Parts: sequence; C-alpha cells; structure tokens
Amino acid sequence: MKIEVRVCDVCKDPTLQVATYTVSVGDKTGTTDRCGPHGAELKAIAEGTPPPRPRPRRRGSRVASMDEVEAARVPNER
Repeated sequence: MKIEVRVCDVCKDPTLQVATYTVSVGDKTGTTDRCGPHGAELKAIAEGTPPPRPRPRRRGSRVASMDEVEAARVPNER
C-alpha cells in the first residue's frame, strides 16, 4: 500500500489542507501546492480581489551614549 501526502510547498506542514495552484507567466506554466495562509495571495489574484498587503515595518529608535556620538563625529578638517 502506498500513501501520498501533499504538503504546502512553503511550510511543509502535513497537518494543513492544501490547494494546487497553476501559475502561468508568458509561455511557461508551473504548479504549486499551498496551504491557506501561503495560498492567500494566489487565491486573491485568481478571484480578482486585491492581495493582502504586508504590514509596514517600524524602524526602532537607536539609543546612543554621548561617547558613541563623540566617536562617530567626523573631525573638522581645515
């Protein structure tokens, strides 16, 4: 007996259900199996809805000591 398990091509999690997507670019075609979260963008494109956008990253503030500030200063050349 042979058992075949399809897993997401991204996360490889065998516990999640997957869907097979066929993607075409020009004259080239390929298939990929994706779970719900990893197939959301492909599904949105197929349905004609805008794909979910990633949240913008916030840049953290860098705290520098006065010694670091003084060390980073460029001496004034004359």
